[in-house]
Amino acid sequence: MAGAAKGDSAGVATAVEATLCQVIPLVVDLLLRLAGINVDGAMKGLLTKIRTKVQGAIDKVSNKLKQTKVGQAYTKGKCCG
Repeated sequence: MAGAAKGDSAGVATAVEATLCQVIPLVVDLLLRLAGINVDGAMKGLLTKIRTKVQGAIDKVSNKLKQTKVGQAYTKGKCCG
């Protein structure tokens, strides 16, 4: 977090992403349980595969954006406020 105080948002973005990756499956599981939907192991495996592919796609887009001049300026804290 010390980097965030200096304007480096890359560490903060990584922490937020990691937290969301941990929280989203818990929230989905809670909502399914509240709705009375029983998700067995096969369905959880399928959801894990889908989540992995979506996460990979997000990572690719994020890495491509970081390679642009705007992305580099943003991660250095020189863009957007």
